[in-house]
Amino acid sequence: MVLSGEQNKPPRAVPTEARTPRIRDDRTFCALTAVGVAAHILSGAFLYWLATGSEHEPLWRVAHWLSAIDGYFYDNNALELLRYWTDGNTALGKDLVVARFILPLAWLYRLIYPHALTAVAFNALCLGAAALFAHRLCALAGRSPRACRWLALVVVFWPPLFAWSSLPLKESSCVLAIFCLLACLLGMLRGHPKGWIAPCLALSAIGLSVFYLIFVRFYFASFLPWACLAPSLAAVIAGLRGNGAPWARALLVNAVLFMALLAAAPYHREFNLVYKVGGQDPKAHHGQPEAGKRKYGPELLSKALPDAKSIQEQRQRFVQREGRSLSGTAQKEAEAMEKSFSQPKPGLQRLLFVQAPEAFIDLFFFPYPWQRWPARSSWGPVNLTVSAWGILIYFLLPGLFAGMYTAFRRQPVVAVGILFWALALGMAMGLVVVNRGTLFRVRDLALLPLCVLFEPGLYAAACKRISAIIRKLGNH
Repeated sequence: MVLSGEQNKPPRAVPTEARTPRIRDDRTFCALTAVGVAAHILSGAFLYWLATGSEHEPLWRVAHWLSAIDGYFYDNNALELLRYWTDGNTALGKDLVVARFILPLAWLYRLIYPHALTAVAFNALCLGAAALFAHRLCALAGRSPRACRWLALVVVFWPPLFAWSSLPLKESSCVLAIFCLLACLLGMLRGHPKGWIAPCLALSAIGLSVFYLIFVRFYFASFLPWACLAPSLAAVIAGLRGNGAPWARALLVNAVLFMALLAAAPYHREFNLVYKVGGQDPKAHHGQPEAGKRKYGPELLSKALPDAKSIQEQRQRFVQREGRSLSGTAQKEAEAMEKSFSQPKPGLQRLLFVQAPEAFIDLFFFPYPWQRWPARSSWGPVNLTVSAWGILIYFLLPGLFAGMYTAFRRQPVVAVGILFWALALGMAMGLVVVNRGTLFRVRDLALLPLCVLFEPGLYAAACKRISAIIRKLGNH
């Protein structure tokens, strides 16, 4: 017999597992990502068109406007490498010495079309793909479908990347490699994906990402093992408690990382690629070329790290020309090296209490809004834009810190992985990169993954509190 009161009760809800947000279910995200990719291509083409019709090359003018002149030299060296592959560099009449990033850039030009706008389009596609991996990373962090959409779109609409993607630079491809590495690494440690095909693809992506990052930026080798070991330990602890991936997955992921580090062992230090005149066979001895042979890869790896005297002279040129672009640590080291070229390396105490805090400040707070950077005689549009961007970063920091606290309670494995990545990379860049101008450009590689943990609810609560105070004052 059923009582009449029980007939009117709603059926009891059956608890279901929260569904992981998927990219293919969010058409708005896919459409906005495509819009972001198109916006990057159009902005690069517009800058190039705006720079035409002058005595200088358009790419040189764009690189000068954006204070990233190395993009112009990357393009020139890639075109020289293409000529080397064609005639063995006999037209140049000298050895070709290029940075390591020139090799993938030249292959891109060779496969598609040798023009700077080819690199612009490729950079835009890299950022679009990075947004897809960022969406996956947000899902792993336990964010809602709405948060996954908008936080992942931050990657493709990040304002500084519109500048760096307009030049043949390596920032966009590094952003893609970083988000691919983090999404695949943390997904494997969380027990995703299932089966065996998808995990094999994820492990391959991890290995390729690690190799590429070390190939184009040697200092990644100094912190990658530690940045990846921390989330692995967190995953093992979570697995022992019964709510994480098995420890076998953590061992497998770290084995792949170790093999990738071994494969990239020749590139753990700063080297340039040297192509000899005439395209001689690298197996030839005593510099005697074998006729008729060509090689598309480098024949020789040349050590590019200068000695103490050269470093001192280089830093002094920075100080004399535009000292405000030189980090305080580098300037102090230059003064110390001027006194004696045989100074030992700084000890652990100096590294922890002097250089590391300065690197942390440069990562999050440089440049200060009142600081005219890049260093010029008067304020210009670039200086005002950089100052405005610095103020916006300060505004976002509370949301980042609040998001870190929330993420540690929600998904500790993902939170540990992202946080250790940002801090380890930030410290490595702050200690290795001499010029603050370069540091300002590459610090996005550490800041962007933190946006996955950003908590906008803090600002919504603050707005409500401010509105309540204003209404209360108005009533009086």
